[in-house]
Amino acid sequence: MALLAQTGLSVAHAGLPILATAERPALLLELGSEPPSEGDKAMLVFTGVVDAHEGDASIQTDKDEISSLHPGFGSWKVSFRFNVTPGLPAKPYTFWARWRQGGDPNVCVQSFEIWAGPDPSRLELRATLPMKPKGWEYAWIAAESQVKLKADDAVIEVRNNGAGHDAKVFDAFLLASPLSALPVSGTADRPALLLDLGNSPGLATAEKDPALQVQLGTATAGLGAESVLT
Repeated sequence: MALLAQTGLSVAHAGLPILATAERPALLLELGSEPPSEGDKAMLVFTGVVDAHEGDASIQTDKDEISSLHPGFGSWKVSFRFNVTPGLPAKPYTFWARWRQGGDPNVCVQSFEIWAGPDPSRLELRATLPMKPKGWEYAWIAAESQVKLKADDAVIEVRNNGAGHDAKVFDAFLLASPLSALPVSGTADRPALLLDLGNSPGLATAEKDPALQVQLGTATAGLGAESVLT
């Protein structure tokens, strides 16, 4: 649990679950023949293509999504490749995926492998991330583990594998600083203040940022409370 205070005002990129800045840029990996997003210094946008697929019946590319079709229930694979501009800060990133699919989400937990490197012949496996879908409802879903990118990465592949029913429809992926998930962004002159609680507060050990001050707190039982659990 945490409380957040800020003296200024920041505006998030519409429709995205994170707040990126020029100091903490994010990668938006779009799919489709005419993806709608435009990039800036805070949001670097790249469009990908299907690199490989196995076990499905066909691939369908629409304006802002790619569908991997499979009749009935089964398990299949689809991989996407993105050519990106090198030079992103070499640090851990949170991976987000936006997709929808058929099948019971509890049965159809997906595996997303993130591969990256300076060229297609020198890709390295950076993370294997289990992620549960929301069924046929589009949603941005964040992985629990982080992905480490390197400054010379010029190719990123997202390889999906898992069960589904009838189709998996992919819209976009996102790689962003863990701090970008906060609802506001401060500056070095006017930093945001995060009051964090718990035995293992995640953001207290995250990357140091002059735009964010993190203070750990404690709790005491108030009137009518028998105890406090942390």
